[in-house]
Amino acid sequence: MSNFKRIFFLTILLLVANNAIAQFQYHFNQEVEVVQGDKVFKMAWAGGLNAGQYNIIDLDNDGNDDLMIFDRDNNKPLTFLSNGSAYTYAPEFEHFFPEGLSSWVLLRDYNCDGKADLFTSSIFGMSLYENVSAPGGQLAWLLIHETIFTEGLGGQINLQVSSLDLPAISDVDGDGDLDILAFNFAIGGGVHYHQNMSIERTGSCDIDLVKITDRYGDFAECTCDEYVFGSDVCSIGGRLQHSGGKSIVSYPYSGVAAQDLVIGQETCTKAGFLQNMGTVQVPLMTSVDFSFPNTINPNTIDYPAIFNIDVNFDGNDDIIISNNSFVIDGISNYAENNWYYEKLGSSYTLVTKGFLQEEMIDVGYAASPALADIDADGDEDMLIGTGDQGAGASLVLYQNEGDALNPRLLEKETDYLALSSSGYQMISPQFLDANKNGRQDLIIKYVESGQQMASIYWHTNNPLQPYTEANITGITIPQLSIHDNPYFYFSGSKFAVLIGRATGKLSQYINQGTLENSQWELITDSFLDIGDDFRFRNLSVSIDDMDGDGKSDFIRYDDSGYLKIYDDFNGSAVLVENIFQDIESLLGYNSSFGKDANVSTTMLTGSKVPSIVIGLKSGGLQLLSNVEDEQQAVDLAIKIAVFPNPLEQNDLLNMVSNQDITVELIDVWGHTFSDKILLSKGVLNQLDIRALRAGLYMLRAHTTTGRKSSAKFVITN
Repeated sequence: MSNFKRIFFLTILLLVANNAIAQFQYHFNQEVEVVQGDKVFKMAWAGGLNAGQYNIIDLDNDGNDDLMIFDRDNNKPLTFLSNGSAYTYAPEFEHFFPEGLSSWVLLRDYNCDGKADLFTSSIFGMSLYENVSAPGGQLAWLLIHETIFTEGLGGQINLQVSSLDLPAISDVDGDGDLDILAFNFAIGGGVHYHQNMSIERTGSCDIDLVKITDRYGDFAECTCDEYVFGSDVCSIGGRLQHSGGKSIVSYPYSGVAAQDLVIGQETCTKAGFLQNMGTVQVPLMTSVDFSFPNTINPNTIDYPAIFNIDVNFDGNDDIIISNNSFVIDGISNYAENNWYYEKLGSSYTLVTKGFLQEEMIDVGYAASPALADIDADGDEDMLIGTGDQGAGASLVLYQNEGDALNPRLLEKETDYLALSSSGYQMISPQFLDANKNGRQDLIIKYVESGQQMASIYWHTNNPLQPYTEANITGITIPQLSIHDNPYFYFSGSKFAVLIGRATGKLSQYINQGTLENSQWELITDSFLDIGDDFRFRNLSVSIDDMDGDGKSDFIRYDDSGYLKIYDDFNGSAVLVENIFQDIESLLGYNSSFGKDANVSTTMLTGSKVPSIVIGLKSGGLQLLSNVEDEQQAVDLAIKIAVFPNPLEQNDLLNMVSNQDITVELIDVWGHTFSDKILLSKGVLNQLDIRALRAGLYMLRAHTTTGRKSSAKFVITN
């Protein structure tokens, strides 16, 4: 071997040695068809939507405007690519947004560079992330203001915005930079105007705020139905009577430069439209109209927030109105919580009350899935437990009208077993052969009168009516709060339960008695060393053989937003994180499902190993399938990710393959510059290329079965 070749052989850097990572890599599966009546959902597995905050952004840096919706209730971004005529759900972009976003997110271009930057709620008011994405590259953010300040009478102070509110961030004075309108942090009342002086002081766009007034437009809100103008005071005691959350949008609805306002209020179902009868410099509001935006079909969403974006691609800004509160049990139909008004001329016409939602599985809120072959036809069907939406929580049945290899889920019943009349606040199903007779029994976990309970519907052995009220046994569950998540299983031969606590810990109990006469023994309050932790609250768990090795694996999800797997949890219990595979780099990453999600497993897709199905607080589902299983099922083409590309001579070349391969480094003339290098599937390796000259090079790859491929890269000076 030459010294030159030896350099490369010795400088291959193995960065990931844990083979378990390659066994547990997943991607979002949107291929399983779901049908409601005659309608095939276009984005069935997008996860539902409750309190959407709508934003325009170029997600893939191709120069076209895409859509990012931040679900306030679930603290989760949803990303949709635009093709110029429709939106497609694209979850692979969601993990590029900063972690820990909460309450509200508005994407606005603060520095006039043509890219949408990110304003969001923070503990001291609001923060600002700059969009530092490179042309044609991935989304990237830089936190430039952890706290945004404004200049008041006493100097610089943090611009406080209640986490319950939604401010207006727009060019109010028409000078090209972004100003901010927000209500008083504590009590509401008048609108505070923070003028951006960056253009006036420096001639360029930035953030340089000065508080101009605490009564923009010379008005104040008193109650849901009362606004006062000029010198008038609130009719009840002269004081503000409504101090809840408030949303503001500033937009020239009247067609002139002066900005009009629309205001939504917490616990109020009317949006108040205030036309600016003054000028840009001296705004003046003199009346309020509660029929906005359409007198025939005005908004009636509780605590409305208004967004002006072009969603039908005709060049005119339409209106989307969504709920801006955190979901409360039994208030309304959360599956119709995003009203779309199309702009036609100077008016707005209601098109749908479920914009985008109507193309998803969306049971309202608190979706909790469980899958089994309910009708005994050889493929898995699906039950989804829901939260209460005014008529009691229920079970929704999707029957598999396809087969084990080509599933097609049809919504069959929206109140399976007629449980909505029971008045439950929450229902979560689980299938388990609880009496070990070879049939899947149905366990229903539910909240009633402030207590969480459970019952088993024993399988009747009748596929036409497998579960009936005549075959129910109640289960006594130890020390359970309404926010805990119990998961039943067998520990050896004993009936057992794992309880994911709202506080983050995982308790294990084993039943030393019978189901009819339970005697629960606490084994541990920190199963798998999972103890109380504020970061990992609302723990949901499931158990299955996720990699087909005959050993049970353990899946967990909590409010940290991380889905984790413990490989062989009864043995080595190796923790695997970042289980999603990036389609470009082939590396693992994490993607959040928001708060209060419910995790389950399924063989729905006809795969050799289980998929994971997540029920979201926002009422929908997301389906995750194992990448490795797909590679076993088909003769998948070799894919090698090399990056950065091009790279400089002092860079390290990163290499990742989608399967086990051997590569050699060659140039365009076929000269070999390394010994054969083994790349294991999903494992990041680095190659030191400092001894190479600038030019075009290639990694020549082959598998043990003789299949071949290659990947090119360029070294610059």
